[in-house]
Amino acid sequence: MRICFLAYWMTARLAAEWSKLGVVEHVPALLRRFQAIRLGVLSVEGKPIVRLLSKIPRELNRLLEKLRLLPLFSQPPAWAAM
Repeated sequence: MRICFLAYWMTARLAAEWSKLGVVEHVPALLRRFQAIRLGVLSVEGKPIVRLLSKIPRELNRLLEKLRLLPLFSQPPAWAAM
């Protein structure tokens, strides 16, 4: 029950914050669109060589910029250590 409330609260909070930025699309629909962004690690003989971030489509890039999330996707995050 708590996890459902937490998910509801986070969705409502994101909707409120993003509507201030002029984005009125339904939060779950936006999050599904963001699922297209992938992060991977290229390894050779079990040793990580490079982190790879999928190419982000222009439309999605503009949306990330509008939501002020683009810096999170400009390069693979530090926590995704090799």
